[in-house]
Amino acid sequence: MSADELTAREIIDRHAAAWNDGEMEALEDLYQADAVMNGPRDWPENRERLGWDEIRGQYDDLRSPWSFDASEILEFEARDDRSVGRFRWQMRGKDSEIELDQELSFSSRIEDGKIAEIHYFRDHADARAHFEQ
Repeated sequence: MSADELTAREIIDRHAAAWNDGEMEALEDLYQADAVMNGPRDWPENRERLGWDEIRGQYDDLRSPWSFDASEILEFEARDDRSVGRFRWQMRGKDSEIELDQELSFSSRIEDGKIAEIHYFRDHADARAHFEQ
């Protein structure tokens, strides 16, 4: 890793901050152009997203029903180019104003200081297994 590259923790912290601020351009800067993203297996319309345009589309779809949403990193571990963590995602429905609070996990791979892969899981054990591969 060169001196100007961010650590995995810095990348994930910036990811959460950009998400919370709704700064999609800042989020895009954290991803490789050909990055891969997978949501939890049981999410509707789940499929592998390839490249920023597809990842952005998925993120936009995830945000669209909420008048408010924010994420908070609860746990994080990095080893070499991989990281695993848990985060809290809080949301409030646009029309219903129902509030939801959900914990999810992720496993990511960093390449040249940017996210090359990120995979989301409902079960932290699944995220950890992916991290350990």
